[in-house]
Amino acid sequence: MTITLTSLRNSNDTALRTLKPADMLDARRVLRDASDQHLATMRRITDAVEVAGRSELTKAQRADYQAAENGLDELTPIARKIEDEIAMRAIREQSGGLGTGEWVDHRGNRTPMDGIPGTGGEYRDGAPLNDRQSFAGFVRATGQVREDESGLSLTKYLRGALFGDWRGADDERRAMSGVAAAQGGLLVPPVLAAEIIDKARAATRVMQAGARIVPMANRTVDIARWVDDPEPTWRGEGDPITVDDATLDALELKARSLAVVTKVTRELLEDAQEVEQQLRAAFAAKFAEKIDAAALYGAGGDEPTGLINTTGVTKTNVAANGGPPTFDQLVDSVGRVRDAAEEPTAQILADRTARSLAKAKDTAGQYLPAPSYLDGVRRLTTSGVPVNLTTGTNADTSDVFTGDFSKLYVGVRTELTITVLSERYMQEEGSYGLVAWYRGDIGVARPKAFDIVRGVRA
Repeated sequence: MTITLTSLRNSNDTALRTLKPADMLDARRVLRDASDQHLATMRRITDAVEVAGRSELTKAQRADYQAAENGLDELTPIARKIEDEIAMRAIREQSGGLGTGEWVDHRGNRTPMDGIPGTGGEYRDGAPLNDRQSFAGFVRATGQVREDESGLSLTKYLRGALFGDWRGADDERRAMSGVAAAQGGLLVPPVLAAEIIDKARAATRVMQAGARIVPMANRTVDIARWVDDPEPTWRGEGDPITVDDATLDALELKARSLAVVTKVTRELLEDAQEVEQQLRAAFAAKFAEKIDAAALYGAGGDEPTGLINTTGVTKTNVAANGGPPTFDQLVDSVGRVRDAAEEPTAQILADRTARSLAKAKDTAGQYLPAPSYLDGVRRLTTSGVPVNLTTGTNADTSDVFTGDFSKLYVGVRTELTITVLSERYMQEEGSYGLVAWYRGDIGVARPKAFDIVRGVRA
């Protein structure tokens, strides 16, 4: 069989994924040669514009550049399918069977993932990641990352996509999904999106407390959960088996949109070498802040429903009009969770509350240690817990969230889109606004695993 660009364009998914090994490699070569020709055309045009000292393309140059870009865009999905199939075949050959790292889809089909960095064990479609797994490992396990995409630069990608400057960024240009969204957005390659999400994961308080990420391959994901626990009972020989009322249902995660804005000057984005980590950290910090806020205080509707608004989560006021924090309150909160046969992993509170507790002293003026009953329960502070809530007649109160945070799920879609506000901040600040659009949801698998102390004053 002779592999040509025309034959590849006319092949369906099944035909592409069932090519013989030699034909598969020929297909890769044909696609890369064609991509290189388009890239060379685009580089030649941008170089000519730079030599001429102009900032705009001529009409003819713009037409040629657009034709090359359209051709590259047409090849991208075909090339991705070929690279995915080559990677999967290599994985199967190297593993020789089921290994400790596997991808399991929703039908139970298993693909060995031995040798893939960052997999950390079995990945299952719609299943929460454990603390040894990463979102980057998930996108690799699902074949969304090609071998040549492992070292992509977010800065080079944005610089090329926004300003047409692809110098030294051939891998980024090749990885570009090439699709401008309806609002003029840029779809970030999965490997870059995953790295930003993992960075946000490390900075998010609820995830530090144990909340688990659920990769969402689809817009809606259902996760099985027990509403009422099964209750085993002893029985004598010949006695009837007691029927238990344990109920299993599904927790639905439904992708919702979240936008965060990061400002960056054009000079910094175009010229600075060190902006890469700053840009990733800025996006991650914004996402972390928004995820924490939604997980704790989300009102539902267009945004996720947070713990404070989840039915079944215990809420206890310190007093009718609030009152000062004490370790007794934290102990009782942990106790209520344990009384529900759950084991709390952490308490999340405002730093003001933590400071007040840290100042507690005995009659001799010595600082009091936290009660041993709280050992093993992390206390994490965040500015995401307000200190200006209203309890009774006082508007200076706060909350303390206690729970087994592994029962809190944060669903995340693999897509990350960035749109540009080119004028909003330019006149006054000389900056572009980069709007990153995250899609995901938050769900509470076990409401009784959480307890909230309300009305905590300074």
